[in-house]
Amino acid sequence: MSLEKSRDLTPEQIAAATLKREAAIALAAKQSAAISANLATLKQALFPNGGIPDFKAPILPQSDPECVRQSRKLFVETLWPVPVEGEEFIVSLEDQENGGSPGWDVSRTREKLLDPSGRFAFIKVNTLHRGRTGSRGGATDADSNMAYTLLESDVASQRDQMELTRVMIAAGFPIKTVVFSGGKSFHWIVQVCALNNTDKALYKERVGMLRKGLEAFGFDGSTCNPGRKTRLPGQQLA
Repeated sequence: MSLEKSRDLTPEQIAAATLKREAAIALAAKQSAAISANLATLKQALFPNGGIPDFKAPILPQSDPECVRQSRKLFVETLWPVPVEGEEFIVSLEDQENGGSPGWDVSRTREKLLDPSGRFAFIKVNTLHRGRTGSRGGATDADSNMAYTLLESDVASQRDQMELTRVMIAAGFPIKTVVFSGGKSFHWIVQVCALNNTDKALYKERVGMLRKGLEAFGFDGSTCNPGRKTRLPGQQLA
């Protein structure tokens, strides 16, 4: 609440707003504690003798164009290792480009996507499937391949999110990439189907199983549609 707005409130309204804020903080703390307890239980179940393998992600300076290119290349080739004829990636513009406006969705080829001069804020976690390339930036879920889903939690602390990532990767969970959103959470991209899958029923079934298994860790179920966007690595936040 801003200072200007608080001046217009009565003492009773300010007291009520304060109680509401304190209740929200208490609830968040309770949820975080529950997530930490669930994580400890999961670790014990998966690794009863301890010894969880560690992993380190490369930290690349975002101001160097070559590092931008390399981080994008690593991201793209991890998710889509083999180029497919006619493939298109849907990205959101960070800046005005070719008559477009910031936030617009546009389609880009692999070559254009890897060009470090292109300033793209977000990318959809699934490519357009063949036969839908005319959809361009207006692509819907129905236009997408259905291989990957995005998971994120704004409830768990960043420490718990990364610890859970480490545990699940060590257990063989199909987490393909982890990218910091620039806010509270990390974005997990998880493979649930083959890269060329267009079977919506199969996708929904597997995503549903995934969500049910991870709901105790505060993951947001609304981010699981195939057309969801994730932060594109290598783009420095404005």
